[in-house]
Amino acid sequence: MKDRAECPLQGSILVAVPHMDDGVLGCGGTLALLADKRDVHFLYVGDGGGSDGRLLPTSRGAAPADIGATRRAEAQAALAVLGVPDSNVAFLGIPDGTLSSESTRIRAELERRLAALAPDHLLIPFRLDWHPDHIALSGICRRTAAAVRSGMSVLEYFVYVRRRLLPGGDIRRLLRKAALLSVDISEASSLKRQAIRCFVSQTTLFYPRQARPVLSPALVDTAAAGPEVFFRSRAGASDAVSAVPEFLLRLETSIERAAKRTKQRLRSVLAGRTRSAGRTPL
Repeated sequence: MKDRAECPLQGSILVAVPHMDDGVLGCGGTLALLADKRDVHFLYVGDGGGSDGRLLPTSRGAAPADIGATRRAEAQAALAVLGVPDSNVAFLGIPDGTLSSESTRIRAELERRLAALAPDHLLIPFRLDWHPDHIALSGICRRTAAAVRSGMSVLEYFVYVRRRLLPGGDIRRLLRKAALLSVDISEASSLKRQAIRCFVSQTTLFYPRQARPVLSPALVDTAAAGPEVFFRSRAGASDAVSAVPEFLLRLETSIERAAKRTKQRLRSVLAGRTRSAGRTPL
């Protein structure tokens, strides 16, 4: 009989998460490999209120009034699937999209939890991820970790890795290989998929006139299959993530984000015209 795969992250863990589904997408499989989850803690920073399908091409209508509560319940259900105790889950409740302007509050809460938990590992979003909230939280966490200097490891998990304008289409391909930790999650793949499916607001047609799920089936398949990759962060300001200058990677992210929003607005306009003409949108 094959031995159970061992999680490479031993000891206590604190996961800082910008939006409810990000933690499970980025590191859920790795955490599922842990035999004992009693020392795994989650801090959800965003309130979940921004996930209302506004960026979807043909979505119309606002999210339900209780979407934040819905998203919190989804996160708790997903972590229950992975085996993380509900008592280890905390929600800071900062409005989605405002994390960069709430750095003082986030840092204070993070310092408090680091002092109370003294984790061996701090898991945070990758610093050059696609979403501005992910980037903001990553920077706040790295600055806080550098100030605390507790000897814990800081690992950056990935949520958005596709980059159409970069060679290979995956930003991880351009990062320092020695700084990457790759975890085979094949034994936890089905469990991770089950946890992702708990985010019904993201994996189904949940919002009014929604054209496709926020998390596409292809993205769910890729995330569940793994591997999960982590960037080993270092406290120094001169920490280089890649041979490619970091400002160029940030510029590429900004260009791709702007292009995607323009494309979505165009699709939305075309879909609206199609509905006005009494035709079914493509």
